[in-house]
Amino acid sequence: MSREIMQQVLNIIKLLRTHDDEQATEKLELISAFEQELAKPEPEPVAWMTNSEHEYSIEYKFNWLQTPLHDIPLYTAPPRKEWVGLSVNEARDFFESKLTRAELIIEISEFLEEKNT
Repeated sequence: MSREIMQQVLNIIKLLRTHDDEQATEKLELISAFEQELAKPEPEPVAWMTNSEHEYSIEYKFNWLQTPLHDIPLYTAPPRKEWVGLSVNEARDFFESKLTRAELIIEISEFLEEKNT
């Protein structure tokens, strides 16, 4: 999920009304989880690499700066995968389910987590 979409989801969750203490607790936990994820810095490449295949070997060359030849980024941690959101049909299925708001939030959260791991 892009940071912009995560921020939009967080804003929507903050607008939802809660009807009891359990829903309020779940809402606060979701808000906290989204805020923690948004607070993480985006990883940046520490170097750039190119590889050249020869008849009997592969040669790797590294450079601190990106160049036309050095176009493969190297990270100290894996780059974040682009988030996959709900399709229109999936959103419709959730909307048509007879769940409470808290149950709906939890179901969508679990569904998206499964879809993005």
